[in-house]
Amino acid sequence: MRGLLNGLEWPPAMAGLAPLDCYITAPNPNVQSEIPAAYIWMNRGRESRDTTRLKGGTIPRISMPGGPSGTKMDEYTLPVWLVWMMSADDPDADNLFPGMLWTVMSVLRGTAYGAGGQNSVTPAELTDPWTGEQSWLIDLGEEMRFETAERALDDQRNMWRFDAVIDCEVSELIAA
Repeated sequence: MRGLLNGLEWPPAMAGLAPLDCYITAPNPNVQSEIPAAYIWMNRGRESRDTTRLKGGTIPRISMPGGPSGTKMDEYTLPVWLVWMMSADDPDADNLFPGMLWTVMSVLRGTAYGAGGQNSVTPAELTDPWTGEQSWLIDLGEEMRFETAERALDDQRNMWRFDAVIDCEVSELIAA
């Protein structure tokens, strides 16, 4: 997800807005508050062989270490925190942040993460960096929920701080 979002260019109508900085581990302190930023961290997950949910689980179950097995689905919720500050007297103050939120969601909407960080309609093969085990990323963003907040900053009365979280669903097929 970081590969999809980091450096995201905004639509041309959002002229002058810096590209999105996307982090897994945020810089501390992050003092570049007027540059739109996204933070991603795994939140919730579910693993299941249930074939009625995503039609991903199969039999047989693994009978011994390294033996033949079926498949299971892992489903994750990855929150994408979007943070940005802007001047309260900006004429686009009412609609710029919602447009930014929509742009980020459009990148995540119903895509699989393909080779080289590109959007793909084909599931992407993944390799666990610690175990070397293979899996397949089936979808990213088929389901999303979001929540936004805005507030005036006490110490900078002429500034708005906008925050949003997009709960992005991810599905991964594993051998188990």
